[in-house]
Amino acid sequence: MVAPICRSPPPRAPKPVKRQYIQMIAAARQGDPVACRELGLRYLHGRDGFPRHQRTALAYLAGTAAGATPEATQILAEGMPLEDLVLAGHEATLRQAAVSGSELAQIKLAAWLLVRHGDGGCARTWLSVAAQSGNRVARESLITLQTQGSERASFH
Repeated sequence: MVAPICRSPPPRAPKPVKRQYIQMIAAARQGDPVACRELGLRYLHGRDGFPRHQRTALAYLAGTAAGATPEATQILAEGMPLEDLVLAGHEATLRQAAVSGSELAQIKLAAWLLVRHGDGGCARTWLSVAAQSGNRVARESLITLQTQGSERASFH
């Protein structure tokens, strides 16, 4: 009796790239800010068949085409963890998004100012701005900062 041959299933063919995405990639390579923003979003979050790849997302969102738009700075500031933003050299992007009104960027900036720079005054200011917009986390963090002191405050 001959033992059956075990074969692994054939490798899956990669999903074909949709025509609209090919056009978007081409437009982004030509500097179209909308295409850069859309591709950056897809790579940042791994959407629509694009792999999650932060470095590629940064290239599209922080590049000259999309980097100047408030939408691109907000996407980066809100979509990336604080540590990754700072390590990638995007503290200014975080600040721009906070100034533009992003509550999440305001909270992240407050945390960065407090933890890295020990600047409780500026941290309170940014938390106050976010809290005035109704952000619960900012409000709770501000209360903690005011009652326990900046060295014991935590950002949930």
